[in-house]
Amino acid sequence: LLDSGALRHMSSYHDLFQDFVNIMLKHITTTDKHTFKATGKGNIMITLPNASQACEYSSKMSYMHRRWA
Repeated sequence: LLDSGALRHMSSYHDLFQDFVNIMLKHITTTDKHTFKATGKGNIMITLPNASQACEYSSKMSYMHRRWA
């Protein structure tokens, strides 16, 4: 899930990161008070639907482990 209005983006899909780098564990709290633990960062290339060759390059991505309820 990506929100273009967010200051930072997060993904639990490790395989999407092109240049993943481990970071010190960082606790992130969302506006609805959910917490996540970021363990890495990197960049993800995003292909836009209905685009011939255009794509978005999202920087400042954080990786978090999936949290299953």
